[in-house]
Amino acid sequence: MKYLGLEAAERKALLQAMVTIATANGRHSMSKLDRSMIEGLEHHLLHTYIDLSTLTHIGPDELASKFRDLEKAETALQFLTILSYTDTTLDVEKLGMVDAYGAALGVSTDTLELIHLARDNQVKAMEHCIYRKLAADQLAATETQNGFKALKDAIGQRNYDMGVASRYQRLGLLPENSLGRSIWEFYRLRNFAFPGEGTIDETASFLLVHDTCHVLGGYNSTVEGEITVGAFQAGMTKKHSWMFAVVGVLDFHMGIDAYTGPLKPQKGFMDPEKFTAAFERGLNMTVDIQSEWNLWERMDQNLDDLRREANIIGAENIHRHLPEGWWNVPREGWWPKPDKITI
Repeated sequence: MKYLGLEAAERKALLQAMVTIATANGRHSMSKLDRSMIEGLEHHLLHTYIDLSTLTHIGPDELASKFRDLEKAETALQFLTILSYTDTTLDVEKLGMVDAYGAALGVSTDTLELIHLARDNQVKAMEHCIYRKLAADQLAATETQNGFKALKDAIGQRNYDMGVASRYQRLGLLPENSLGRSIWEFYRLRNFAFPGEGTIDETASFLLVHDTCHVLGGYNSTVEGEITVGAFQAGMTKKHSWMFAVVGVLDFHMGIDAYTGPLKPQKGFMDPEKFTAAFERGLNMTVDIQSEWNLWERMDQNLDDLRREANIIGAENIHRHLPEGWWNVPREGWWPKPDKITI
């Protein structure tokens, strides 16, 4: 079980700050969602079991005195930022308190930058921020001056390429319970299009990692599953990790259209216990599959063996089961129809 490198005194001070934010410095009682989130973070990521009612409030300067190390201070600020969006609406008062803690700690984070854009209703800037950081490889590969616009516009198109599609389609010929066969089943059972069958090729590698996380981690293709798989990727990933966790929450808990995708934004679907448990599952992994695995070299390997190698514990085989709800909407209902088909 991995820890985040915080000492006992630092973890207690961080919990005090979270309680301070959740109660607006004692001016009102803690909401059910806030309590559930703080307890989830405490149990799954901080690995402490302190009665929250026994904690006294702590101000920005006092917290900063406990966090002299900048890396630890950034970790603390990530935890505090979560409290500003735990409820289904962005709490400006809580965000102001987070900003005060960040100023005292002397740090900022890309996650806090994203939440500020959400506060200001800067949806286009949010999209730019997300693509620039989470799809950096795809943006770097574009030859246009405005790579973000090229990538975003391309996602709304259908691009047929049988050469690309056949590589994915052949995954169905691999042995049962191999990674590739499991990914093929995940797509085909849900009537998803493979890259080359009408989805954008420029983001194929980015989407493949994401969908592999669904399969390896056992997170279904529902709004709840998108939130938890984001937390799973956040725990696993070393770069821009917390942003992975926030995007799903913005879309499917706060109802903000933070990025272009097949699912419509919805409100109130985050379960703090499942969210923090998914983060812990990713954190406990021994490998970042996004940067350390060549997935195509592992497609014929057994799914259970790969989970053991990566230390993914307790994952379900969701690729064999249809999720309930939105999946029965015809594909034409969520992907734009093509203007022109080219093979």
